[in-house]
Amino acid sequence: DWPPVSDRNPTAWKQAVDALAANHDRLVQLAAKLSDLQLNEKVAGRDYNVYFLLHGLVQHCLYHAGQIAVLKKK
Repeated sequence: DWPPVSDRNPTAWKQAVDALAANHDRLVQLAAKLSDLQLNEKVAGRDYNVYFLLHGLVQHCLYHAGQIAVLKKK
């Protein structure tokens, strides 16, 4: 869940975007190190494996990138 936004100034926005980019980079680094065996492991409490989870995450990010592109056109 997303925390409430209390500070809406440009500096706070830049910090939020920078944190998102840093977390994205960290995820990419971690995912790149996963072995085939690790990708096939089930996600705790779920009926799918890590490979499926990562694909879903990519699809989720692309969906939101598309939303941003539409908003920027307006």
